[in-house]
Amino acid sequence: MKMKLKFFPWLIYFFFLFSSCTQIIRPSPSTSISFLSKNKNTPTYCDSKIKKELNLFSHPLSSAKSFNQLLSSKALKTKRLLFIEKVSLWLLFQMNTRPDLSSPTSRLQVYIKTNNSQPHYWDFHAPFKTKPNFNYFPYLEGLETLLKTYQSRRTLKQLAKILDRNFPAKLKINKELAINISQKKNALKTSPLFKKAFFKGSEPMKENESLPKINFSKLVKNYSRWKKRNKKRSLKSRHLFSLKIFNTSREQSINCNIDLSLYKHSIYLIGQGKTSVNLFGLENTKGEVFIGVSSQSLKGPLKPLFNTFLIKASPPQKTPALCLIENFRKNSKLALLSYKGRDPGQYLYNIMKKGVYNSSSLMDLDIFLSAPRKLVLVNPLRVLVEPAEKISEEYQKYRNQNIPIYPVKNLGNIMGHAHFPQRGQEGFVLDKRSPERLSCLKKSKSSQP
Repeated sequence: MKMKLKFFPWLIYFFFLFSSCTQIIRPSPSTSISFLSKNKNTPTYCDSKIKKELNLFSHPLSSAKSFNQLLSSKALKTKRLLFIEKVSLWLLFQMNTRPDLSSPTSRLQVYIKTNNSQPHYWDFHAPFKTKPNFNYFPYLEGLETLLKTYQSRRTLKQLAKILDRNFPAKLKINKELAINISQKKNALKTSPLFKKAFFKGSEPMKENESLPKINFSKLVKNYSRWKKRNKKRSLKSRHLFSLKIFNTSREQSINCNIDLSLYKHSIYLIGQGKTSVNLFGLENTKGEVFIGVSSQSLKGPLKPLFNTFLIKASPPQKTPALCLIENFRKNSKLALLSYKGRDPGQYLYNIMKKGVYNSSSLMDLDIFLSAPRKLVLVNPLRVLVEPAEKISEEYQKYRNQNIPIYPVKNLGNIMGHAHFPQRGQEGFVLDKRSPERLSCLKKSKSSQP
């Protein structure tokens, strides 16, 4: 009887939600209800008492652990790598892990903070208008820019050699890559390089099967040859829009890579397709931090690059939304990244409205990220909502206007990095809805990749 009582309020909630809408639109595939459940007890940040030399996050977790083991090996320990060199190796490593989304043609966005610099945002991408037959390689060009800007002692060529000599024997295919290979199997089969890497006989590779190893030295050599023949380069930007609508008391500074003030005027930046990205990061005990997010659209003809199984595709249609926040009263700093769905910026704007910039601890930020979300879609106008314990005035406003509301299990992914000096806390906070996992957490049933 007790179990039945737990579910009874949910039944009332859904009945009230639907009965209050006089106009109901059948959900299309893009707005269908998702039942991808997540364990509510999945840990999203690490205890500040856990002091590890390096903390990484990725999907799957096994790739972060493999990379951590590589850096901890005797061969690399003796090299005394700088933080930017570890970042660059991690970027190269991701190319082997996600050849679909971390390819030379992928857009690369970076949040980075080193001992010698303030936090910076970088965006490396192809020009928005390009000739069909001309190639741009923003991922590799971005990697070289970071090496130069943050004064690496080693070149891209030298780092490629280090990776070739110490790369782990096996690297598992994650779920998203397996899905992309299966969905694009007809296009991928046309290339012998793709067929050898992504297929077993005529069958596409499945999750947890092993990917072959890239020869990084040859990759960098071929890329260097291309650079000598071609003078045009990808675009790089560090521009951020100042978001002043939440700064009436001048207690915080908020700067974002897209103009979030548009949402105040109900101007939504909704894309046709969902944003697909590869997200990864690392930090150390010195307070140095890196978050990388790469993306490209797997549409049109797919071709191999530089005699490898790295996939040449199209620029992404939608970019993840990022905001850098500094709260002067609390002396705290936040970096927030929204990276999933048709309108990542809308999720970030909504969490700003709730006052995420006033977070005082990692737990505070986790509570903000875990709160129920909504997404307004247009043509036709409707609202997707995550179930909440109580119905807000905002949702009542939609019902009064006869705007259809649809319950959805999970909406968007937002992760962050935070520094709270007053609490002595610093670290990543992941989204319970997301597949990424932190290496500093003990592996458990609830944190499986």
